[in-house]
Amino acid sequence: MTSSAHLTILLPLRDRVPFTHRWLSYAMTAPLPYRIMIADGGADPTVAVRASEAKSQGLDVEYLRYPYDTDYAAYYTKLADALSRVSTPLVVMADNDDFFIPAGLQSAVAFLQPHPDFVAGGGQWAVFWVSGTDLAGG
Repeated sequence: MTSSAHLTILLPLRDRVPFTHRWLSYAMTAPLPYRIMIADGGADPTVAVRASEAKSQGLDVEYLRYPYDTDYAAYYTKLADALSRVSTPLVVMADNDDFFIPAGLQSAVAFLQPHPDFVAGGGQWAVFWVSGTDLAGG
C-alpha cells in the first residue's frame, strides 16, 4: 500500500473556501493516505482552522500560509516555495475542486516508483453535475 511517504498532494489555494472545506472532508472520507500540503494564498483564516482539525483527526496535512495572491507573480512564487518544501519523491497538484480516486493515485504511484525514467502518470477523468429538485429542498 502506498502512503504519505511516497506522494504529496499539493493544494495551492486562493479563496473559494467552501470548496476547500468540502475537499478536506472528502480527503478524510475517501480516504487519501497521502501527505497533503496546503499552500494558502487566500484571505479567509478558517482554512487554517479546518486544516488543523483535519490533522487532529488523522489526515497527514501541512498548512502553509502565504501572502495574498494579488497577481500571477505572487501565485508562482508561492508554488515555487511550496514545491521546494515537498519531501516525498512524488507530487501531484490539485485544485480544491479536484477529487482524486484513491485507487487511481495508488496505481500511478505503483507505476512511477519502479520507473524513474517516467516523469508523470495519468488516468481518466470524469465530469458530473448535481441537479434536480433535491437541491431546492423539494
